[in-house]
Amino acid sequence: MAKKSISEALKKRWYIILLLILVLLFGKKLLVLGAFVFIVTTTLIVAAHRLLLQTSLGLELVTFYSTVLTLAYGPVVGILFAVTLTFTTHMINKNFCIFLLIKCLVYSITCVIVSFVSPLGIVVAGIIATLVRNASLLLITYAMNPGRVMAEIPSTGINIALNLILFMRFGHGLLALL
Repeated sequence: MAKKSISEALKKRWYIILLLILVLLFGKKLLVLGAFVFIVTTTLIVAAHRLLLQTSLGLELVTFYSTVLTLAYGPVVGILFAVTLTFTTHMINKNFCIFLLIKCLVYSITCVIVSFVSPLGIVVAGIIATLVRNASLLLITYAMNPGRVMAEIPSTGINIALNLILFMRFGHGLLALL
């Protein structure tokens, strides 16, 4: 009877056995895959949140994640992530405009800059990336629509503060995981 109950329990919890086998076979690769799933999911959740509120609160994770990915895998991976997720979040928000292409260009330049300042470490590189991204977008906004800049300053401040916290608290851990 004990054998039968053990086999029944294993049948009910087959996913635990499968997970253990995957961890044993793939180890760190599985953790990296899980981290990528988490990165994409949280970025999309923030985009969906922005769509529901119909306002930008300065919450975006693309700068943080693209910087970490640039430091872990190089600027090409960081740029691909940033451009792909920027297009995806704009698609979710139904917000296609010339500013989308400008944001992709700004993220691309930011990832290249991050690759040059990588010896300074994740926190300093993250601060530089955050400041480059926000300053560039504010300057471009001013050039395109000067009246919009004052409306963007609060969300820019929130974005800088959020990214500083993310880089200081989670940057090292996520980089070590990848």
